[in-house]
Amino acid sequence: MKTARLRSLIRKYGDVGVVLVACYLLLYALWQRRRALLAAGAALGTLALMLIARYPRSVPFSSPEHLVTATEYTVIDLGTPPNCVYSVPLHINAAGQVVGFAPTRKDDRRAFLWQEGKMRDLGTLGGSHSLGTGINSRGEVVGTALTRNDDLYAFAFQDGKMKPLGAPPGTDDSAATSVNDNGQVAGVAGHG
Repeated sequence: MKTARLRSLIRKYGDVGVVLVACYLLLYALWQRRRALLAAGAALGTLALMLIARYPRSVPFSSPEHLVTATEYTVIDLGTPPNCVYSVPLHINAAGQVVGFAPTRKDDRRAFLWQEGKMRDLGTLGGSHSLGTGINSRGEVVGTALTRNDDLYAFAFQDGKMKPLGAPPGTDDSAATSVNDNGQVAGVAGHG
């Protein structure tokens, strides 16, 4: 995506555009398998904190006229999975389950699921990295992980197991970004 397109997203959608750009950069960094993923993840976390600071007791929707003011909120420290340095939450469902990733001390990324005060490492597809990007109301998690062959595949984590979703015909790699309550997965695919 060209820089001009990224800037137009930010101008058109404001803070939501900033988050969209940060998500794009995060996925792009993972796609390129560069160490920039760590920086992009930290940037996404910083952007989330900036949004919280800007809307400390409100949730932004499509425009400022549609702000909903919260009566109370609670900040929860999710902690980190074992052998990880910190955690980067990327999605939360209505039940309060959170998915994201956490870098290990060896600089690998591990997808996690946080629920009821406990952090669970979701594993990988045999490679060194995984990233949890979406969760639906049934607790089904999707994301992206490297395989033993260094292929980048979308995954679904259901019934306690990470399952590769593969890549569509004509592509080499895939990345899942979200899953709805019917189990339909959205994402991107291309050539690595």
